[in-house]
Amino acid sequence: RLRPVSPCYSSTQTSTDGIAFGGVRVRIEMVQIGDLAPNEKNYRHHPQEQLEHLQASLQEFGWARNVVISSDNVILAGHGIVEAARRRGETEVPVHRLNLPSTDPKAEKFMVLENEVSRLAEDDETQLAALLADVQRTEGLQGTGWDDGGLDALIGELAKQDRENAPLEDPGPSKPPV
Repeated sequence: RLRPVSPCYSSTQTSTDGIAFGGVRVRIEMVQIGDLAPNEKNYRHHPQEQLEHLQASLQEFGWARNVVISSDNVILAGHGIVEAARRRGETEVPVHRLNLPSTDPKAEKFMVLENEVSRLAEDDETQLAALLADVQRTEGLQGTGWDDGGLDALIGELAKQDRENAPLEDPGPSKPPV
């Protein structure tokens, strides 16, 4: 059964077959978690700590993260969140289904793109520290991938960098040796 398409998509071309993005049709639907297969070519691994954060995210926010699958139910994006859901005992997953088999080079390219393009972003650590401090004060850090010790270490490192980069103070005129 198809679900409504998220309003974040700016396409006016909709049908029961989904929406066309760059010539590839995408459908959003609910799929039994047992019907999903991990992609054998997925080279990213999800350690226990990450899965715990993803489980906390599911608990607090529900399915706010995307899972993208191929036409043959192979996961192209979202391996971690699907595994976290499986561990929570979830039975259904909302997915974006591409109208491509998992063996199609475009599907493989999509998986690499999803894994790699986000790594090209750069963090403004000062802004991150301020945001994390706000979240820590109002909501707590559980489920963010950060803990109190990690935030303290980040703030300490930023303070150290500020001290190291501070301009040297002019000590004023020096007295000649006597």
